[in-house]
Amino acid sequence: MGNPYWLDEDVPPRDSPRHDGRVDVAIVGAGITGCSAALRLAEAGLRVRVFDQRAVAEGASGRNGGFALRGGATRYDVARDTYGHGQALALWRWTEQALDRMNELGGDALARPGSYRLAADEEERQQIRAEYEALREDGIEAEWLDELPEPLAVRFHGAISHARDGSLQPARFVRRLAARAAAAGAEIREHERVDDVWSLEAEQVLTTGRTTPGRASTTGSSFPTGACCSAASATSRSSTSSPTSRRRRLGSSSRSSASSPS
Repeated sequence: MGNPYWLDEDVPPRDSPRHDGRVDVAIVGAGITGCSAALRLAEAGLRVRVFDQRAVAEGASGRNGGFALRGGATRYDVARDTYGHGQALALWRWTEQALDRMNELGGDALARPGSYRLAADEEERQQIRAEYEALREDGIEAEWLDELPEPLAVRFHGAISHARDGSLQPARFVRRLAARAAAAGAEIREHERVDDVWSLEAEQVLTTGRTTPGRASTTGSSFPTGACCSAASATSRSSTSSPTSRRRRLGSSSRSSASSPS
């Protein structure tokens, strides 16, 4: 089996420094979480060293659906009822800011063609129409579509159009994060598996996946240690907001947006 589509392009040049001795933070995993953390920490002036048993972006971060959508996985009207109006609106605005920041960092790794949230039947049409009304009440940009372009018109019963949603080339984006992190002073060690976090010369160790006590996982991306920082997941969200809901990028293939997070 060859490389996934996302990984089948040239890797941008990256001049990674080599730090002598102990660093402030060691990061295990060179996916989107690890490279994002490395960039922020290096920009803050810390000595950072990143490890991955594969190359940058060759794990889940470089082989996913690439949906970069505003909002959460839950329909907005449901989120307001569940978490409270202020929390739901704050989350939505935060994701808008995050997409704008991703645009700054990733360049053409992120396109903004928009997306549709499609109604598969009349019941779902009522559900997402309620979501649309809640979005408009709170001043969130969205458009309701009764008439859809072909071939969607024969399969779906209306849609919310989100004009500012994005489509991410995930491997390209993570590789550019890594290049920026290296330029900021982070050392990136590819193809270097870590089996014992206690052997890492670092004041703190940040892990980017699930942890298995005392040992590396089979992916080489997660390790526990008494000095570990917790790493929040930094993923583009899956749009499986209801059992039958479909979220589709404009200009994309006919796949629904029930894609796995990166």
